[in-house]
Amino acid sequence: MHIKEIDSSFEEKYTRLCGGPPAFNSFDWQKKVHPSGLKVYGIFEDDGQMIGAFHLYLQKKMGFTFIKTPHYIPNIGLVYNNRTQNEANSLSFNKKVVEQVCDFVSSLPYGVISIALPPDVIDAQPFFWNKFKVIPNYTYRLNLNLSAEEIEKRFSPEHRNSIKKAVKEGVEVKECKDLEVVKKVILRTFSQKEKSVSEENINSILFRIADPANSFAFTASLNNEVIAATFCLYDNKCCYYLLGGYSNDSKQHGAGALCVYNSILKAKQLNIPVFDFEGSMIKEVERYFRSFGGELVPYYTVNKAKLPFEMILKLIKRELF
Repeated sequence: MHIKEIDSSFEEKYTRLCGGPPAFNSFDWQKKVHPSGLKVYGIFEDDGQMIGAFHLYLQKKMGFTFIKTPHYIPNIGLVYNNRTQNEANSLSFNKKVVEQVCDFVSSLPYGVISIALPPDVIDAQPFFWNKFKVIPNYTYRLNLNLSAEEIEKRFSPEHRNSIKKAVKEGVEVKECKDLEVVKKVILRTFSQKEKSVSEENINSILFRIADPANSFAFTASLNNEVIAATFCLYDNKCCYYLLGGYSNDSKQHGAGALCVYNSILKAKQLNIPVFDFEGSMIKEVERYFRSFGGELVPYYTVNKAKLPFEMILKLIKRELF
């Protein structure tokens, strides 16, 4: 088994491994969002058959390479075909794949490595054995195979009440095709929270990646003013709540939840089995996402740094390094 960088000539094989066009980690992201840093790698058996793939984002800073999960993508998209029938052999194959990924990433020249594994890759032991710091992270996922009534019952009473109040007070929610409107709400939200965001990355996602076959957006308006928005990206396996925003100037606090609720219903209508809130590690964000009643799902990030980065990072991000 070995790993090597692949190009778009492998796209058909990659798509088959993913079970259809993936929401993230496609060659479109490489071309349209991260043309200079996103690398796609194939995992090959000794006979040359590609049995897996993943991606990394490589960024040069101060003469060092930082290897990380690409911006706005939940994980490195590790996917592989395990055809073993025996349970013990299946576990061993899984271990071998993760070992290969760990060894490959470690062999790259790097200053800092910080990457997220998919939620279904639960064996991070090879990284632990290779002196990475393995950190549990969490996201919330809703099972969309439930009925709409069952999904709504999972919401906190506060969310259900705020949604009803928003509707009663005249908040109108609709699917939005004009992503410029969505962008304005998102940028305004980041500005109000004094958080930095790459407008270029937002533009790439909304205007180069997004199309009706892989995404949708909703806006909520009061008195003809857009006060909240959501943007979701999806494939046939999962719908991801990728971007959202809410106007602090509005006193209608149910507008954001109303947009999320309609996004959930839209994903269900599209027969997507899972709605993923795409990471919930910021305390106030986690509390908000938790109120929609999804299942708390762990996934792992693995981190490693060369001196002197490790010493600096232990001071400012001790929980990660």
